[in-house]
Amino acid sequence: MTRHAAYVFDLDGAVRDFGPGDAAPAIEAALGLPAGHVSTTAFRSDLLLPTITGRQGFVFDAVLNSADFGVVKPDSRAYTAAHAVIEADVGRELGRGEVWFTDDRAENVTAAREFAWHAELFTLGRKWALPGA
Repeated sequence: MTRHAAYVFDLDGAVRDFGPGDAAPAIEAALGLPAGHVSTTAFRSDLLLPTITGRQGFVFDAVLNSADFGVVKPDSRAYTAAHAVIEADVGRELGRGEVWFTDDRAENVTAAREFAWHAELFTLGRKWALPGA
């Protein structure tokens, strides 16, 4: 199984799902987080604004927000901008195949694959684990 240097999750459809208990358990299990951690953290009153604006960096190593890039997925420029931020965060150049990405929208997964990231469509209820985890 491939070991990746970066794992990128779509916030709205994969990490922060508004149906309680839908997406969070799979993410928590894959990352070794305690049950309920994602929704408890995401909906704390002092964290709600950072969560809905994608600025909740303490749960993840970094948060990438398309508003900062001025372009949104599935535009290839969004992946180019995100890749540059990931490289800066990691502190080295990364091959595109070193990044794993998931999103609940097929067009975004297709665009990420065309960008040469490893990408998987996130679907609720699917049993999955992070590659190399």
